Amino acid sequence: MKNDGKCVIVIQNSYYKDIFIDLKQIFIEMINYFGWRLLDTYEFINPNNLAEINPRGKEYRGSSTTKEYAVIFKK
Repeated sequence: MKNDGKCVIVIQNSYYKDIFIDLKQIFIEMINYFGWRLLDTYEFINPNNLAEINPRGKEYRGSSTTKEYAVIFKK
């Protein structure tokens, strides 16, 4: 990406069994390490997600509602 370029990345929540993994925050920290700047984030619900396909996924969580985030960075 060129200097002063912008990047939009969509990140989905993740779980390991019933443990929440905050991928959005992990990704933001990694990108900040490289000197990119966070401009904004947008949160939305994705009703059609891969967690609904896994029949064993509900063993760990009652709901598979997944939040996604559009994360906007500038280099």
